[in-house]
Amino acid sequence: VTNVANLRNLSAGEDKQVNILEENGNKYLSVALLASDNDRAINLNKVTSAATGIYRVKFSAALTSGSSHAHRTQIALVNGFPGGSSANNPQEDFIFSLDCNLDSTDDGAGTKTWFINKSDTSVELDAGAWYNFTVLVNTDTKKVTVSIVDANGAAVLEAKEFDAAENAVMEAKGIHIRNGRYSSKTLIDNIVVETPEE
Repeated sequence: VTNVANLRNLSAGEDKQVNILEENGNKYLSVALLASDNDRAINLNKVTSAATGIYRVKFSAALTSGSSHAHRTQIALVNGFPGGSSANNPQEDFIFSLDCNLDSTDDGAGTKTWFINKSDTSVELDAGAWYNFTVLVNTDTKKVTVSIVDANGAAVLEAKEFDAAENAVMEAKGIHIRNGRYSSKTLIDNIVVETPEE
């Protein structure tokens, strides 16, 4: 991504929320809500895969959850993007999903607990720290195998298989980034879609 104008769901005033930032010569996408901003989602609609078979999606991300209970921050690999009033909602027909799934017992901003594909499996991710994600997608079995390592290469989650959502279409059309209120931030970089070698 080199121009935020290429992203869907951007409207007037959102230039303050979505930016290309640079650190040590490396550019990455930042989606950040201010303390007064409501839930907001954007879609990276240039991330596409083959329709059938097995493919791999890799990306780097640094996540900070919002401070309001029950307002989920989510990264999801999806087949399509809803419009209208549903555009900013969490995506339920995901191929892969990572979200903080806050409830009334969570302490809001800075939670470290993130759930994979709305399962009971969670990982502890430090707020604002970079992690590398690998998602191996099997379109025939409707399952994904997820691996996560930190910036030093230490395993956070060894390769583990999850079911995609029941109604998921397994051909990827993009990545949905949904920031929940308030002051949440999603940084993403190094997105690769590839077919594994035999």
